[in-house]
Amino acid sequence: MKDHNPDIPFYLRHILNFADWILRSWTNWKGVNYTYMFLSGTTEDLDRLSSFVEEGKLKPIVGHTVKLSDVEGVRKGCQQIFDGKGGIGKFVIEMN
Repeated sequence: MKDHNPDIPFYLRHILNFADWILRSWTNWKGVNYTYMFLSGTTEDLDRLSSFVEEGKLKPIVGHTVKLSDVEGVRKGCQQIFDGKGGIGKFVIEMN
């Protein structure tokens, strides 16, 4: 994070590092290992992400899927997210 945000205050960096240490310790105790991945939205980054999904290293969680033609379903899903009740996973709108 320091590389991407060099202006971050010293104290905030240490608070975030401590919070990260707690999270890593807890997840390691549960047998989960993870790394951070900062993206800038370039095609190389998106290709890298898609290769992780294809290899099974990254598993996107989809909570609710609706077709774009189902206007009421799209409205309902967007309202749930706006209300903070979207649940687990991403809300996906299918374009086809």
